Amino acid sequence: MNSQQFGEICSQVWKDRAAVLMGRGLLSGDTALVRAVYWRLFKVGVRPPQGVENQSFLQTTSAYQTGVCSLIEQSAHPGFDAAPILKELVERYENEIRNSC
Repeated sequence: MNSQQFGEICSQVWKDRAAVLMGRGLLSGDTALVRAVYWRLFKVGVRPPQGVENQSFLQTTSAYQTGVCSLIEQSAHPGFDAAPILKELVERYENEIRNSC
C-alpha cells in the first residue's frame, strides 16, 4: 500500500458515498465514510497483526480513523501519513452537507 493507492481507495469511497451513507445505520456520515475506507483496506488485504482487531472498539469516527492509520502505518511502503487524506475525505463530506442545506 502506498499513498497513491490509499488515495484511490478514499476517492472510490467518495464516489460511492450515496450507497455508503444509505447503509450507515446509526453512524454519522463521516464515520460511515471512514468505516468504508477501513473495510476496503481489509478487502485488499491490509490487516492488523493477528489478535489486534477488536471490532467493538470501532464505533466512532476517531476509532475508525485510528484503525485506518494503524493499518496504513503497518503496511505502507513507503511509509506515509494517512491522516491528511482521511481528513480531506471527511472535510469533503462536511462541505457537501453544509452546502446542501
